[in-house]
Amino acid sequence: MLGRVEVNILWRAPGVQSLLRRFFAVACILALVGIGVYGAWLARPDVRNILTYLAATLTPATAYTFGYFRCLPGALGAVRITQERTPWQQWSDFARLSAFVAICLALTWVFVLPKTLSSGHRGDGIRVLLGVFLVTSLMAGCVVASEEYLAGTMARGAAMGGSGWRASARRLVGRWGAGLVKPLRAKRSLSLGSGLALASLILDTTVQFGCNGSIPHRGYEIVSGRAAWVTAESVNAAALRVIVAQAGRWAYVLGLVISVATLAAVLAGSAGDALRRSRPLMVGMGGLGLFFICDYTFAWARFVGEIVPEGPTFAIWMVLWLLPVALWLGRARGDPRRWEHTRLAVMILYLPIFFASFYWLVFLAPYAPGYISFVVAMLLLWWGLVQSQWEVSGRECEPIAEWKSRH
Repeated sequence: MLGRVEVNILWRAPGVQSLLRRFFAVACILALVGIGVYGAWLARPDVRNILTYLAATLTPATAYTFGYFRCLPGALGAVRITQERTPWQQWSDFARLSAFVAICLALTWVFVLPKTLSSGHRGDGIRVLLGVFLVTSLMAGCVVASEEYLAGTMARGAAMGGSGWRASARRLVGRWGAGLVKPLRAKRSLSLGSGLALASLILDTTVQFGCNGSIPHRGYEIVSGRAAWVTAESVNAAALRVIVAQAGRWAYVLGLVISVATLAAVLAGSAGDALRRSRPLMVGMGGLGLFFICDYTFAWARFVGEIVPEGPTFAIWMVLWLLPVALWLGRARGDPRRWEHTRLAVMILYLPIFFASFYWLVFLAPYAPGYISFVVAMLLLWWGLVQSQWEVSGRECEPIAEWKSRH
């Protein structure tokens, strides 16, 4: 009995828990690096495939290393003795610099346009260019939105000046993102998101290859079951393909239902405020948006590389979607400090996944505009519901409040 008490006390010790969290993070980062190096070794001597494997693994591994161990050590419980910046400032610096690097990588796609245009596919080149602009804007906008979301429960701290390329990069991402976030007030964001989601019903929402056949399919065909969910194309195992297809289809239907409900709430005016400001609806929309982001990112991981078998990849996809969401919801009702650390840790985890998902959207720009409009719609709906929650407490997003004060 005494031994159990001693083990329990040891397990509850903050230093032991922090050490275990850091050890787990290091193990995952090293595993990611190992998969990339092994994949690059298998892909030799194809230089393009080698670079693809390394970029797809070393880039997020680097982001996780800097995020957890350099920029925001408090996310793993390793709080520095001298805290020069608030956690909000640390997140802002990390997220903006990460977005700047991701934007630079996405802009490299502009260099493929001359080849596309010279081959006679001018329309595809223009669509790819628009896709690059869309995904880079999404990166900047989501960073600013995350800052405003955290500002509701975290101290911003005094503004800190800076110089050099990093300060310039942070300002560039901040201004770019704020310019997109300013007009997106609650009702406008909900209306636009609902419109984009419903537009996916009549737009091409699947690509022109894989299990969907030789022609693209519209969103209403997915709802009726005549077409498979787009990410099921990346699955070879029949049983897993059915699971991915059905999960994607019913999640798509749920997203459409929420879109119709929120649009009706906006059109109803004050009569629809109760639904629009529903916290369970906001939490559900956040979980649904994470589902589509993870689903699409891991679909490309399965489609591009076959180093990790489909079974473990599917398990990782489910864990990365369910476990962080469960931790997020569970810690939200507990100690505020632990909740803050958990929230930052989960946001660091998802940041590279979000950027990877936005990056791969460039490939679908010429083929599946309906899918892109639906993914963007899910983000807009979540942002509109978050701002609707702020209306209950009388709070506004800082860029919006600043914009109002100037007009």
